[in-house]
Amino acid sequence: HLPADYRAENTLLSLFETAYTLSTATASFPVRLCATGYPRIYASLFALAVADHFGIPPKEAAEALSRGEHAKGRQSVEMVGDLLLIDDSYNASPEAVKAGLHLLSTVTDRTRIAVLGDMLQLGVHSAALHRRVGYFAAGCCEELVPFGAFSDEILRGAIEGGLDAAHIHLCADADACTAYLLATLRGNSAILIKSSHALGGDRIAEAIRKSIPQK
Repeated sequence: HLPADYRAENTLLSLFETAYTLSTATASFPVRLCATGYPRIYASLFALAVADHFGIPPKEAAEALSRGEHAKGRQSVEMVGDLLLIDDSYNASPEAVKAGLHLLSTVTDRTRIAVLGDMLQLGVHSAALHRRVGYFAAGCCEELVPFGAFSDEILRGAIEGGLDAAHIHLCADADACTAYLLATLRGNSAILIKSSHALGGDRIAEAIRKSIPQK
């Protein structure tokens, strides 16, 4: 395999930022992003390549990326009272859900809760892909709250992955999910919310922000 023209090396992901060393044929220097997650690294490499193509010096482009604002609902990490909220509710695909779950899995000092709604527009593969996501989720969280028409498939996959059924709570929709979470959430938890936009995951995140006292 030929090496990429723009490479991210020495990557460091935390809950609140991402850092790596950009390596090209002519330069090597650190890049810091205000957003987190591997998808942000790939996107930033594309942005730096495009900037370079149009004559913007890579260091200047990297500095601009470091000042960028985090898009709401796209792996947005925030403290809500004592709760760590990962709002990734803007949209969902199998790979994006896995990326969100991977981020959740990096939390080691809190009870990890994954709230996963349906991924839409997957056609005849919908059931199988939801089961796979459930299987992956079993290794990333202590509690799982699936909601939507394919929540039972997520449940099946999670049980196959080794998560105890007693730690899985099915919800019919976003409203039922919100009611359950507000009644059961504990302060020392980390919660990921991920679903296709039409499922209303953003409403769940907003309800949590409004219902938990801020410090």
